[in-house]
Amino acid sequence: MPALKKVEQVEDLTGFLDGASLVIGAGHAGLTVQEMEGLRRALRINDTRYRIVKNRLALRAAEALGQGDEIGRLLDGSVGLIVTREDPMPVIQALTGYVRSNRLQLRITNAVLDRRVVAASELERIAALPPREVLLAQIMGAMNGVSQRLVSVLHTHLGSIVNVLDQRRRQLEERS
Repeated sequence: MPALKKVEQVEDLTGFLDGASLVIGAGHAGLTVQEMEGLRRALRINDTRYRIVKNRLALRAAEALGQGDEIGRLLDGSVGLIVTREDPMPVIQALTGYVRSNRLQLRITNAVLDRRVVAASELERIAALPPREVLLAQIMGAMNGVSQRLVSVLHTHLGSIVNVLDQRRRQLEERS
């Protein structure tokens, strides 16, 4: 029978992971206390938390949520979990920017983004994406461009048809 303390820790971790839109596994070995505090400060956006976990207990909590396979792939060695329930993009950008600017030796194992495992190398690419509003504006611009070209083509052809009909009308008027 598991110890009551471990059962409570699993329940606490279950609450910590429940409803997360992004979970990142980050190894903390070799980081100083100042670097860890700086990392936690950089991740304070969007109610993001960084927590050192025991792998076995975190795996049990993830299994209780039905995410044992996904989160199990994050738990490699001594890791902490970076968790947010809000928009994951600012968190990914803040994490990669802070690690890059401070040259931290932070080992990111993998990430779970909306219940899909994402490789650590993909986080850099995701961080390089423009903000959501810019992407939506680009999509809307592309859609608007297609509709404008369609209207232009239709206008040109309809104008030609109107000219042909107008010339035919004039021919018929001259004959009568």
